[in-house]
Amino acid sequence: MSLIPILEVAISLALLYLFFSQVVLSGFELIASKINLRGRFLRYQLTKALNSGNDKNWAELMYRHPSVDMLAQTTKRPQPMFRPVYS
Repeated sequence: MSLIPILEVAISLALLYLFFSQVVLSGFELIASKINLRGRFLRYQLTKALNSGNDKNWAELMYRHPSVDMLAQTTKRPQPMFRPVYS
């Protein structure tokens, strides 16, 4: 038995596996981005990890910080008065 056909089959199976795993990953990422899965999971885990059990919830304090709040995707924020001009 020749080694070349076996090698061709092995390479073909590996490429098929990589192709279909990329298709599944792309589909999952599309769905996760539509329902904001990563953001909700991150907020939940940070709240769970940084909650001191006393009066302070450090995760909420972190999310309310102006540097972090500026990055949030909300429609409540007013539009900037001047738009950046790119040349």
